[in-house]
Amino acid sequence: MLIAIIALAAILIFAYIILKAKNNKQIAVILIITCIISTIYFCLAKPVLHKPFSINIIDYVIKFNTDGSMTTTKQTTTTVIKEESK
Repeated sequence: MLIAIIALAAILIFAYIILKAKNNKQIAVILIITCIISTIYFCLAKPVLHKPFSINIIDYVIKFNTDGSMTTTKQTTTTVIKEESK
């Protein structure tokens, strides 16, 4: 979605430059209309979610004991993103 917004902004800036140069006002108007239609489409279209995936976060906790020894603890956190049921 962010890429679409950046692309639409770039096209609008390009159309503004063409419009100010007074060469081909028709091209600038066509670009502006295309941006408006594209913006409406991107706002109304249901975005496709990413494919299901999982994230594993592995934390190693090192504890220094009073006698000078170390204790290492491994903790794994798993986050699973599943596809929505329709």
